[in-house]
Amino acid sequence: MIGRLVKIEGRTAAEYLEEIKYSYPQKRIIQPQEVGELAAFLCRDEALGITMEDITISAGSLW
Repeated sequence: MIGRLVKIEGRTAAEYLEEIKYSYPQKRIIQPQEVGELAAFLCRDEALGITMEDITISAGSLW
């Protein structure tokens, strides 16, 4: 999808990703490792009380 937007808007992929990054409150893009670490935590006994929850990984965004 980024490739298509880059072609349409005439920007590089790096420029497009920088714009996305700065639209988040934490000014960063979530890394795959962060998602994996959350998934691993949810599989542990310490997370047994977490049920039927929607967990959003969004760098502070409310959308």
